[in-house]
Amino acid sequence: MENHVKVFAGSEVEVIRIRIVLDRNDIKYIERNDIQSGVTAGFGTIDKAVHILVDKDDYYRALKLIDNMSQDEFAD
Repeated sequence: MENHVKVFAGSEVEVIRIRIVLDRNDIKYIERNDIQSGVTAGFGTIDKAVHILVDKDDYYRALKLIDNMSQDEFAD
């Protein structure tokens, strides 16, 4: 994971949209779900619990896609 950087942290619902955008643009990612890890271990988390990491080479492209996705919500 040393070649990967975090581009997003949020809820499981928010991550669904991020995954779709990254998949459509052929950007590979790693999803680290602290919610599921916490439940399995017997404790919860109050932090932004799901993290999306991408390869360093895809970082700026992924960030731009995520940013554009957020702006599209308010376009209407």
